[in-house]
Amino acid sequence: MQILCESCGAVVAGERIDLQRNLATCTACNQVFNCQAQLDALVAGELLTRRPPVPLPKGVQVFHRSNGLRIVRRWFSANAFVLLIFACFWDGFLVLWFTLATRHGQWSMAAFGSLHALVGLGLSYWVVALFVNSTVVTVLQGQLEVRHGPWPVPGNRCLPAQDLEQLYTRERISHSKNGTSISYELRARRRDGTDIKLLGSLEREEQAVYMEQQLEAFLGIKDRRVAGEGRG
Repeated sequence: MQILCESCGAVVAGERIDLQRNLATCTACNQVFNCQAQLDALVAGELLTRRPPVPLPKGVQVFHRSNGLRIVRRWFSANAFVLLIFACFWDGFLVLWFTLATRHGQWSMAAFGSLHALVGLGLSYWVVALFVNSTVVTVLQGQLEVRHGPWPVPGNRCLPAQDLEQLYTRERISHSKNGTSISYELRARRRDGTDIKLLGSLEREEQAVYMEQQLEAFLGIKDRRVAGEGRG
């Protein structure tokens, strides 16, 4: 919700709102009006949408310092074993495929399996990451840094913490021939209006919301609803 001019309906810029006297000056038509009712409605709306604190989820650790914050999330979950079994089956089948193809000189058969071999390599790489990797989110010296490791994967980020206007959680629903899967993202709205994904592929919503709340509390960001929050 925003403060709107009672005369022309334009959005009033924040710097033109006098909170001590509850007076607003319209950016468009310079109309001065009492905005007490709109301010009360704004506060009431924020209280209704504000979520209660989420307790520390499984797989997440948080470390507070006087000048910094560090959150660690392990990637490992029960799904890692499911993917491990599937990857072993996939790779084992391809080993048998290439063995038969080379033994009988069926090079076209071997070439056909090359694409599947690439899929198997990617799957195996990801399974290793699920077993050994953690994501570390650090706020220190005015920088917010996201690092994944020790197994190298994309998605590392480093950006000025002061550029963050709001953090929020988004649900992602993916449909495929194997069914429907749900994951969660932790995203940030920057002061220039751009939107950026900080973390993705979170299996549980409470992990994303917990990290959102911890970062907002440390950075002094007041929790507000954001367009696009929730389902995506």
